[in-house]
Amino acid sequence: MLTGFILGCQFKPETFKLGKMRWPMTLYLCSIFSHGMCGLAAVILLTGTRFAMMGVGSLLFMVSDMILTLDRYIVRGNKWIVRANSLTYFTGLLLIVLSMAK
Repeated sequence: MLTGFILGCQFKPETFKLGKMRWPMTLYLCSIFSHGMCGLAAVILLTGTRFAMMGVGSLLFMVSDMILTLDRYIVRGNKWIVRANSLTYFTGLLLIVLSMAK
């Protein structure tokens, strides 16, 4: 997914309207993608409900930021994209908070 974003910025600048934000957004998405993959690793490798909730919450945060990038730079003004972003963001936040509860 990240490679597709980088290639899209390179070969389709009229679709990916990033301008000067091309490299900062690429680095930001690399960071977010690595956090999401760490969450996926936690779900797969660690046992327990807490780790599963934390991992899924991290994955949902990653999806939320990818959707936010889509809304801000590629498909602007689509209310369903904003709703999908809110759903993944708040669900991820809830799961992370619940994973820390005793």
